[in-house]
Amino acid sequence: MALMNDTTVPTEGRPPEDFVFSRAAMIALTVVISVVSAVGILGNAMVMFIVFRYRDMHTVINYSFANLALTDLTLLLLDGVPTAADTMETNLSAKLGCNVPIYLQYEENSEEM
Repeated sequence: MALMNDTTVPTEGRPPEDFVFSRAAMIALTVVISVVSAVGILGNAMVMFIVFRYRDMHTVINYSFANLALTDLTLLLLDGVPTAADTMETNLSAKLGCNVPIYLQYEENSEEM
């Protein structure tokens, strides 16, 4: 089973307009991204909990680890979860990234009138 629709050959180094992944490849990619994101979110949340909960862990090095865990957690929430959703063609990022600013811009301009 091919992962890609290889009915046409890319020209000039670009994929053609109808270049799409098969449904099985999209599901597999979504599962992999979701599992990695879930394990990362859980692991980083546990690191932060342990460092901040137990007094013996209050050292400069452990705070650095907690800072890295917070950064990774933020990246996973803001990038990993929408990527998994967009892989299944839900266009979550497009809806949030395009519709919300356009709505806010419209609201801002309507108040000036």
